[in-house]
Amino acid sequence: MSWLRGTLLTVAMLVVITSTALGASGNFKTSDYIPEKFTDFQWKLNGSAKLSSSDDNSTTDEADPAPGVAYDMTERVSDSDSKNASLGSSMYYRYETVQRFLKTGCSLSLRYGRSSSQRSLSSSTPMKVEKVETDYSYSSFNGEFSSGVEAGQYIIRDFFVSTGVDLHYGYGETPNYRNDTYDYYRYLSGDYYRERETVGYWERKSDDRTIDIKFEITPGWGRLYEGRYASTALYMIEELRNEGLLNGNVSREHMLALCDIIYQYRLKHCVDMRLHRIEALNAVLSFLNDKGYTPEMGPYGAIC
Repeated sequence: MSWLRGTLLTVAMLVVITSTALGASGNFKTSDYIPEKFTDFQWKLNGSAKLSSSDDNSTTDEADPAPGVAYDMTERVSDSDSKNASLGSSMYYRYETVQRFLKTGCSLSLRYGRSSSQRSLSSSTPMKVEKVETDYSYSSFNGEFSSGVEAGQYIIRDFFVSTGVDLHYGYGETPNYRNDTYDYYRYLSGDYYRERETVGYWERKSDDRTIDIKFEITPGWGRLYEGRYASTALYMIEELRNEGLLNGNVSREHMLALCDIIYQYRLKHCVDMRLHRIEALNAVLSFLNDKGYTPEMGPYGAIC
């Protein structure tokens, strides 16, 4: 049933696109405007930080029912603290023409973590006293870098050959991994008390690096065209017509010019996407107004 649902959805989309194209501007279709080149650039930056700590302190007294007899006491104390931070960035760029294409991208991620904990357990009875302390600390740093390049050439119609190179570099370091222990034991043996005290620690430092390089050559068949510029123009014309704000049918020549305006604004890079879209929309409306397809715009850029 999934393939049938997908087929019906595809047919419905084709019907909607075809009817929109015919109703909006004569015989203009989405495939009538295919730019000679497509470029896309995308850059992302993300990061996170996390801090946490906890404290636990408890004491248990167990009194003997008989008066004047010493009681047993157990005390537990624990303290932990952790800090984690991460920073990542990725970039993607694509340049594609009708006959050849180039795609490249890279990503970088950094992670740092540090944690420590202290635990103490002590217990005492009339016959013995025992105390155990543990101090644990840990820090780590990890980084990954990935980059890839793919280039291809169409040879005959939709038959193409592409080559690609992928590089991955990973680095991990544990500069501090330490565990300290302290053990004290005192007990009654005959008429004397005996004591035992043990101090120990365990420490480790490590780092590792990995490098992966992959190269491949791929033949293939097929071609992907960018139809969103023409479809966006068709959608805007149809919406203006539905609202009664379009005067007549937009000629094929002006539809191609409108698609080119949308395409040129799509190629521009911007910091604030909201302002970028407002500028693109103003350019489209100004073009339609200059050609006499829409009424005059108001003082705030609205169509009156």
